[in-house]
Amino acid sequence: MYIGIDLGGTNIAAGVVNQEGHIIYKSSVSTLAQRPIEGIVEDVANWCVDIADGTSCSISDIKSVSIGCPGTVDNKDGIVAYSCNLRMQNTELGLMLEKKLGKPVSLDNDANTAQLSAKLHK
Repeated sequence: MYIGIDLGGTNIAAGVVNQEGHIIYKSSVSTLAQRPIEGIVEDVANWCVDIADGTSCSISDIKSVSIGCPGTVDNKDGIVAYSCNLRMQNTELGLMLEKKLGKPVSLDNDANTAQLSAKLHK
């Protein structure tokens, strides 16, 4: 199973997806974007554990986490170069979450991830 996250300036939406690409659990919470990024990262990591539990599995059953983030994103290095919505600049968001979760984290611009999701779910 996998976790997909849409990290926005207002809300964070996430879903757990099975091997076939079917969403088996989804939820959203407020971002509270005006706080320091460390608080957002901590909440996202804790929330990943919570939503995995919501599927009757655990975070150890999750293979990876993918995040769509607004702004300029270096998806190769997992860095948010700039996001005015989240007050991030040269933020190693992917690495920060990998350390918290112990899982591979991929990061891309939210428009790119939305386009990919639309292609997968036609």
